[in-house]
Formats: sequence, structure tokens, C-alpha cells
Amino acid sequence: MTTSLLLSASRSPEEKENFAAFHREFRDFNELPTIIREASLIMGVRGFSEFADAPGFAADILRLELVRDTGLHLTLVGLPGLISVAEDDEDVEIVQGWVDSYLESSRAIILSVIPASSDAETQRIIQRARHFDKEGVKTVGIITKPNLINKNTEERVARLAKELDRTKLNLGFFLVKDPSPDELAAGMSFRQRHRAEMEFFSSQRWKAQGNRSYTNWYQQFTFLPGWSLE
Repeated sequence: MTTSLLLSASRSPEEKENFAAFHREFRDFNELPTIIREASLIMGVRGFSEFADAPGFAADILRLELVRDTGLHLTLVGLPGLISVAEDDEDVEIVQGWVDSYLESSRAIILSVIPASSDAETQRIIQRARHFDKEGVKTVGIITKPNLINKNTEERVARLAKELDRTKLNLGFFLVKDPSPDELAAGMSFRQRHRAEMEFFSSQRWKAQGNRSYTNWYQQFTFLPGWSLE
């Protein structure tokens, strides 16, 4: 697995030299946080730059390339969440433009990620996905952080996942359990994460809801027309 930086056309010649020198090889996903910090320093985004007025976002792309014998030819693009309020109005416009530029592509599969604690109907990513995918043929909902909601909210989330809520997607929703900050800090491996997620959704309270979790993603979407997930 390798990482590199794809620079924005607006970068100066000096900055482009720094980008060209950035190339990392890694064997474990636990190395990614360090790599992301190094890339953020080069990009000079807020929180990593020495300047207090540094931009909150950069137009550059951190590229991760994984080569395996799976038959998959897939590009996954992690976009920043749509924001409504920011210190700089320009940040809102930049993020909106980036997201729209990917959603409007006819080849894009839209994974609309929303936290379990939120109202799906008010999430801007759902609204934007509907704008660019009016037929609902390429949008899948991903509900995250179900482990952070209270017991009274579980039924509402389960109804959303089972397409019984007022917010519906033709391809439905999937539930994904994220590692906690403590688990991430402890260096939780991918195998441990997968096992913890399976145990979470196998518990009686979620099993009784009968919803779809990440663990049966491939069984559900193996042969959808035009999709190449396997």
C-alpha cells in the first residue's frame, strides 16, 4: 500500500517540490494517522499549519493506493462533511463545490453517511444525493455511531434502516459501528474492529430489530446492475 499527494494547480513551484517528495509505503492501516498528519503539515491546513489564519481545507488530494488480487477496480473518495456554519463562508462554498463535483458524476456511487443521532430528513447529504440521483439508482445510506445513541432511539434508527421511516432510499440504509476514540487510540486493528462490529450487531437488542449491518453488505449488493463491488 502506498500514499502520495496529488497537488492542486494553484500551488507554487516551491510547494510542488514538497508534494513530489511525499511518498510513503505502509503495511498496516494503523500507520494512516501518522501519514495523514504528515500530509496535513505539507498542505498547511488549519490545525497543522504554524499560521492561525491557515485555510480549513485544501484542494490537494491525499491518495492511498491498495493493490490486491481481488479483481476490484474501485476508487473510494472520502469527502468532507457538508457544513452550514463556519468561521469562513468561503469554506462552506469550497466544500459544497467539491462534494457536488463528485456527486454529479454518472459513474459515482453515493454513500450518504449520517450519524444515528441525527434526523436523516434534514441531512444535507441526503438532499444533495436526491438532487443528483433523482431515480435513486446509485445512492446508499450509511448510518454510523449506533453505539452512541440511547435505548429509546434504537427503534427509530432501526425503522430508518428497514425503510419504514419517512426518509427512504431505493437501495436502503446500512448500519456501521465505528471504533470509539479509546479503541482507536489503543491501536485497534482491522480484524478487531470487524469482530467488535459483528458482536455489537449480534447482541439481542439489535438482532431483534432485524436491520442490515455492514457485515452483510456484500451478500446484499453482489450483483446489482452496473455495480462492481466483487
